[in-house]
Amino acid sequence: RERGGSEEDASRCYGCGGPLDATSTTRGRGRARLCRRCLQLRQGAFVPGVDGMASSVLADGDAALACPDAMRVQLRAQWSKRPTYVLWLVDGTDVSGTFLPRPRDVVGGNPIHVVATKADLLPEDVDAKQMRTWLWMECRRRKLNVVEASWTSAKRGQGVQELADDVRRNRRGRDVAVVGAANVGKSALVNALLTCWKNDHYEDVADAKPATVSAVPGTTIRHVHVNAFGNRGMLCDTPGVHLPHRLLQRLDAESLLALRPKTKLRTLHEAFAVRECATVLMGGLARIDVRCEANQQEAHGLNFELVFVLPSVVRVTRGALCGEADVPWMEQAVVQALEDDRSVSTDAIRHAAHMQGIQGYRKKRRGQLMQEMDMRPIRGKDPHTSEWSATAMNAMKSAVCFGHECVQEQGGLEPRRIVEFDAPLKVGRKNTHAWRDVADVCVSGLGGWVAVRAKAESKANLPKLRMRVWTPKGVEVFVRPPVPMLDQEEEDDTEDSAHDELL
Repeated sequence: RERGGSEEDASRCYGCGGPLDATSTTRGRGRARLCRRCLQLRQGAFVPGVDGMASSVLADGDAALACPDAMRVQLRAQWSKRPTYVLWLVDGTDVSGTFLPRPRDVVGGNPIHVVATKADLLPEDVDAKQMRTWLWMECRRRKLNVVEASWTSAKRGQGVQELADDVRRNRRGRDVAVVGAANVGKSALVNALLTCWKNDHYEDVADAKPATVSAVPGTTIRHVHVNAFGNRGMLCDTPGVHLPHRLLQRLDAESLLALRPKTKLRTLHEAFAVRECATVLMGGLARIDVRCEANQQEAHGLNFELVFVLPSVVRVTRGALCGEADVPWMEQAVVQALEDDRSVSTDAIRHAAHMQGIQGYRKKRRGQLMQEMDMRPIRGKDPHTSEWSATAMNAMKSAVCFGHECVQEQGGLEPRRIVEFDAPLKVGRKNTHAWRDVADVCVSGLGGWVAVRAKAESKANLPKLRMRVWTPKGVEVFVRPPVPMLDQEEEDDTEDSAHDELL
């Protein structure tokens, strides 16, 4: 209450907005209190606050979990009719999966400033200068009018100072609400904004307390009001809206923490020729069956390319086109990975060590973990052949097919969506053999995307790429305009306009 909130705010945790109890810790002259759950989260524990998010790990005696439906009602009642400057957050690595549907139902007619977070995780191949324009166009495609669009990174401070200045300049006496899906970085952005304003010597935020930040979706379970503008408005950190179509709802605690990218997303290019069929496995979380077709028998050459932009723990494995049963094909992928273990990331090896029950796996080195998991070949009489123990096969399966155990417990992968793409037409005489971005295919919650690229072809020889995407039950697949990439050759304005007109 002394920080500008109501009496109800004074009886709640300043870190997550949850209720306080006898075990809560007092911070800062006895005026602000932190709940037991926030203390555990800040120490690295996985304690969910929302029903349906790995609730099996909730300890006995913990408070009841918040309901996602109740959170949506909270947001609608709080901000739909109140003058507010809304910071609408999306995850920069999963824009399609975290873009909340029907935003006007939540915030009414209030101005929306869309902010993409985690910009530091985008790979080097992405054209950072064009990302703001791409975000603007994505909002227009969804028929959402926004006043501004920004890309930020609360961890690196990228774009935060510009956003803080925009908020001070454009809010015009209104409250500022940070709204978005669960685990997009709302609390981290609030703390970054407060740090910027403190560095700018704004006296209004001198006593503001930082919100609790963790990798657990649903960390903030109630509205957290911060007196960041004196008596002229509040800065509010809101609970994240949980979307049932995201992959995060299907993972256990350890897999969820391992999937969270800690470094830049990596890219892998896979080219496909005409009349080529293949199956590409993205860990054990998703699968794509690819078929490249053509309407001319004499057609040949590489016409399509898939660029996988994914976290390092998710290994991309390509093989022959398989049928409904994917278990034999996974075993073949495991053998390939054992023969070339350097193609498997260290994060995936540590996750496999955890699944094998190895103690202290986070602090041990890669070679030591592989030795303890017995990932060594059993040599036969022929020196060119080798066999692998069942322990090594199971350990590498956890690394190559990341998340396979969680997916199998929920019924395995199922075909979710079939998409088709045509190669672009040739226009002019320049760069006719260059790769052109066609679209992006996104698995909701995976933290990355698959960019579809094609080479320009004549109208008489127009190849077609057919993709069947497999995901766990209920996980959505989105197709969106392509993210601009740096490695694509530039074309003059005349060719671009003519190409767009023909498409």
